Amino acid sequence: MVVRRCSLPALAAASGWLFFDQSRNGRRRWCSDKKCGSNARVRKFRAVRAD
Repeated sequence: MVVRRCSLPALAAASGWLFFDQSRNGRRRWCSDKKCGSNARVRKFRAVRAD
């Protein structure tokens, strides 16, 4: 188990969310997939579509 910082830049810079990475491969990126993971995927999608 590893303690990680949420990789969503806006949230990590503002509050520095930390979480325990309990995933099988130890590569979890977001504190919550429902909130941060979804926001990151939407931002990436919109950035690609804007080009």
